[in-house]
Amino acid sequence: MRINLLLAFAFVLLTAGSVYKCTSQNAGFVDLSATPKMFDGFVADNVAILQVTRKREGAQEGSPDAHEGFALRKADGRWIFADQGNPWYGVPVRQADVRGQILDKIGKIKLTGSNVIVANADEQMLERRGLDEGHGLHVVAQNAQQEPLADLWIGTPAGASQQGTDEAVQGTFLRKGETKAIVLYEEPFSLDLDPKTWSDRQRRDLGDGEITELQVAGRTE
Repeated sequence: MRINLLLAFAFVLLTAGSVYKCTSQNAGFVDLSATPKMFDGFVADNVAILQVTRKREGAQEGSPDAHEGFALRKADGRWIFADQGNPWYGVPVRQADVRGQILDKIGKIKLTGSNVIVANADEQMLERRGLDEGHGLHVVAQNAQQEPLADLWIGTPAGASQQGTDEAVQGTFLRKGETKAIVLYEEPFSLDLDPKTWSDRQRRDLGDGEITELQVAGRTE
């Protein structure tokens, strides 16, 4: 009888220890799927308009050429250049690049206690990380009704040498719209502003019935 009581007591101690261990481990576990996203409810398929711009170095604010970049619009399920005053207007854009380099990354940006490195940055802090309006890359995503879905500023790579700082982390500095919080995104996030790098120049095979006119131009000496 006494032996049975001792065995029962030992079982209770072991069970309590196991429960405590599991509880303490779960307390330190972070469910990344439940971590708040920078753009809550963002769905890539809902985006119909994209603007990617940056202020030209030395340009006067308000001048017609104050910013460089491009605008995209989804037409019949495909992305095309939407700047009417641009020679690239109406030219198709590579769909996979828009999705992989812009939309998917916007949807993955999360806000945690560790990646919000400055909660309320001043203008000097923003400028050092390329997040001020004079240096940052500005990405705005809208739906077909021109309602905003994401407003993002992309700064410098976090591993780059920056004056007055001792950066030892990797990733890209970001901030949301008009907020002053500096967020460290764990992946590279840079966008080429040259439309030529985005255009879909894939050759299209045409059947004989689709060709109605052919012109060949050149110059003679």
